[in-house]
Amino acid sequence: MREKTMDELVQDAKDRASIDIWNRENNAEGCDVVARMRQLKKVQDWRLEVIEAARKFVNCKGRYHSEQNMTALIELFRQEPEKP
Repeated sequence: MREKTMDELVQDAKDRASIDIWNRENNAEGCDVVARMRQLKKVQDWRLEVIEAARKFVNCKGRYHSEQNMTALIELFRQEPEKP
């Protein structure tokens, strides 16, 4: 089994902290942990998609491509998942 990289360890710590904060805010100690982890994964995947779309928008050239990339970015924000 390989050792985790520093980035993976930091991400694991962030995930655990997010879950703990959510539990404290919502008094959800007895909730299904697997369901919350799935929801957290959805939010993280969505964030990565938004970052990639924003990078495309910033790096594009021309008005037509700018409009396409901005439309894609706006659509991603409309599909924002519910935060855990």
